[in-house]
Amino acid sequence: MGHRLPPVRVAPRCRRTGGPVGALIGEQLGYLRPFESLVRAEMGDSATLPEGAAVRIRAATEARFPGYPRVAPQRNLIERNAEALARESARR
Repeated sequence: MGHRLPPVRVAPRCRRTGGPVGALIGEQLGYLRPFESLVRAEMGDSATLPEGAAVRIRAATEARFPGYPRVAPQRNLIERNAEALARESARR
């Protein structure tokens, strides 16, 4: 463990061409931060998402990021991620 790995300059992107690591991380954060804000706004002071919140989060996410590539085949991935993030947020 005493050795260092060489710096990463280019990373693969899921189902797309790779690119500079900093740019790819920035792109991901540009997606994840607004998604987290949507989840937190829907949660309010609650420890869970209210009824229908996951559907509203999907609609808002798809409106903000039209055509954003899927990373998994599940059609309900956005809803599942919203629910998982809500559970994680409630534990903090």
